[in-house]
Amino acid sequence: MYHEPAIDSPEDILKRIRKSRWKGVLLVHPVATNLVDHISKTIPCVSVVENYRKSHVDSVDVDQTEAISMLVSQLHDSGHRKIGFLSWIYDVPTPWVYHRFGAYVESLFMLGLSFDPDRVLNVGPGSSYSSEEVADQVVELIRGGTTAFMCAADHQAYFLQELLEKRGIRVPEDCSLTGFDGVDPPSGQNQIATVKVPYDEIGRSAFHQLIRRIEQPIAPRRHVVVDGTLLQGSSISEI
Repeated sequence: MYHEPAIDSPEDILKRIRKSRWKGVLLVHPVATNLVDHISKTIPCVSVVENYRKSHVDSVDVDQTEAISMLVSQLHDSGHRKIGFLSWIYDVPTPWVYHRFGAYVESLFMLGLSFDPDRVLNVGPGSSYSSEEVADQVVELIRGGTTAFMCAADHQAYFLQELLEKRGIRVPEDCSLTGFDGVDPPSGQNQIATVKVPYDEIGRSAFHQLIRRIEQPIAPRRHVVVDGTLLQGSSISEI
């Protein structure tokens, strides 16, 4: 299994792969796209979580579309109609944020809800708020009628909850929150409504895909998705 180191050059990595006589490689995100392309031309490989569409690399991930749909439906069933979406800004590419955002928009339309770009923070060009600024923006949107926010990841949701509490906003009484990933809550915080990613099953599926790729090197590329598990949590209120 290979996780991209911070100090090795692509040339050094490829040399080590050739000398190792490995039969295959599992890529654990994030790995630079140009390096993935070089590795895939050197040895059969499968990516865990990240989907490198332009390279001949199979990938295995949680079904992000279905996961977000479950969370939006849970909010909708609880009476929420004005639902926002937010993320943090990272120093590395975060395509998973856009995947989840796209699923959020699709889910709104499927439920007959309107999409308001003013309720979206740190997704797309021109939006680069710090976490403190995001919290301030969320407070303003709550005052304007937004009742729930979907965070692109659990760690964002838990930290946002802390920031909102410092601003006098209670979760879920004043605002409902959802996350994504299924990480354990920080000490002193209750479980956020989220989808738990089945990492063990993703790992097993990635291994089986790698065996397939080794045995069938020219087979069509596959993107395999595994269902996540909805965790109800206590961060959604009825309205």
